[in-house]
Amino acid sequence: MISAMNAIWFEIYLSWRVVRSNFVPSVIAGAVFGIAAWSVSSEPVLTLPIIILVGAIHGLLTAYSFDLMNQLVGVEEDKVNKPHRPIPSGLCTAKQIERRIPYVWLVHLFLIYILGGMIWFTIWIIYSVVYNYWGGSNQWFIKTLCANFSTLVVTIPLWIFINGDIGPMAITWFTVFLYTGLPVVFFKSYAI
Repeated sequence: MISAMNAIWFEIYLSWRVVRSNFVPSVIAGAVFGIAAWSVSSEPVLTLPIIILVGAIHGLLTAYSFDLMNQLVGVEEDKVNKPHRPIPSGLCTAKQIERRIPYVWLVHLFLIYILGGMIWFTIWIIYSVVYNYWGGSNQWFIKTLCANFSTLVVTIPLWIFINGDIGPMAITWFTVFLYTGLPVVFFKSYAI
């Protein structure tokens, strides 16, 4: 029993160490967007805690799946810039990180199936693979687009889950997001 509890606590701790750098923009953003989508829905107030939890977990799984791959391919860079991450700090090996990726995908797939956003899950996995394994992180446009794109991947399935479909309010929000977010991609890229 003690070893099982130790294993669970280790997984929680390891997960924290993997997503620590992206915790606020993914977990908190997922929870906050859940609140925002709920505020224009007809859902009763009693559903709000569940919506916040689902948003936070969805944000966590989105970041976790991406960060596992990113840290697996970026070990040398992390040794210099982010030595607190699990592989450079010696908390685990690259092989141990690699083994966790399909499990995180399966858990995320289950949640996204419930949310009704399978297409967004598929797009996120493809984007994560292109970014991490096919050199996308070396392309200025793909690299700077990541933060904006991940926000859409987190928010659209939550909106669909809470409100049933993407209505005029959601289209307005996403348009404003794209209108304000995409120029950041270009301005940031020129500043590099």
